[in-house]
Amino acid sequence: MSIWDSYYKHQAGLHRRTGQNIYGDIIYTPPLDSKPVQIACRIEYNFKEILDKDGNKITSEAMLFTNTKCSPLDVVIADGKQYTVKSCKPIDDIAGSLDHYEVYL
Repeated sequence: MSIWDSYYKHQAGLHRRTGQNIYGDIIYTPPLDSKPVQIACRIEYNFKEILDKDGNKITSEAMLFTNTKCSPLDVVIADGKQYTVKSCKPIDDIAGSLDHYEVYL
């Protein structure tokens, strides 16, 4: 149980990146033109400069707290806006066990 569980008042849609087709287009599950998987979360909208997985400086528009692991390039739909996951960081509790994920969008 996460310390954030009682604060997950929002729902967001998630399309997971599963690979590329022969043309180099990203493939999502479920596809972007279908209904996304709903995840419980807390969304905070703020701009923050972070490093992506390649070490490049990028600006995130929002942060999502959730128990669902996301990967870079996954698509999250929140409040009618589509975001691309820039980074997902696991956060441990005081005992050292996985508590939740901070997802930068």
